[in-house]
Amino acid sequence: MSSKKLKALEQQGFAMLRSAVAPAMIQALKNDCESLDAPITGGGLRRAEMALASVKVVLNSMSVRRLLKLYMGATDNQWYKTEPALVRAILFDKTPKQNWLVAWHQDKTVCVTQRFEHPGWGPWSVKNSVIHVQPPLAVLQHQLALRIHIDDANANNGCLKILPSSHIAGVMKEADIQTIDKSSAVICEAKAGDVLLMKPHVLHASSKAKTPSARRVLHLEFSTYRLPEGIAWAASY
Repeated sequence: MSSKKLKALEQQGFAMLRSAVAPAMIQALKNDCESLDAPITGGGLRRAEMALASVKVVLNSMSVRRLLKLYMGATDNQWYKTEPALVRAILFDKTPKQNWLVAWHQDKTVCVTQRFEHPGWGPWSVKNSVIHVQPPLAVLQHQLALRIHIDDANANNGCLKILPSSHIAGVMKEADIQTIDKSSAVICEAKAGDVLLMKPHVLHASSKAKTPSARRVLHLEFSTYRLPEGIAWAASY
């Protein structure tokens, strides 16, 4: 089964894995979410690995380690390493009070500890005190996002939509994204415990919820790219 999913991931830019995370781990994430001192604003909690103890448990779990081993293979390129590293962790929470939409886009930035000079890296920016940068396409091609569904997600509560195989076009200009035909978009409905594997630069979006309810997703991004000496990914656990 993993070979079929790997093929789908490479060709379509995403693959859905059903019941990939144990119910007990999902419940731990729910408990942590509900114990937060303040509600999540702006649609998401950045650096979730620092705010929620259960996220660190998930990151160190056999479930996640197995998925990374299966779907992030080794390469002989000197700039890549075998062991995937966490780039960032975000807890998305779409609720009746935070009922947002996301236009069609690609995830094309990464978060690092400090700025550096390297061919193809840029532009640079700082968001929430974290350094963001757009890396070369080759770096994005060696990244993988794991979207762990904490709640059921469907068209009514604003689940993710993906345009299959759009990552093959590489990094696209905003004008091209606006005009591209999206009639083949897939609505990625999922149950709690399902994991959506996604190439970061595949085109994706989400609509506002028609019937707002808790729609929490733990978004984890990993990379096998070996950063220059003295530079690290901004995520830490």
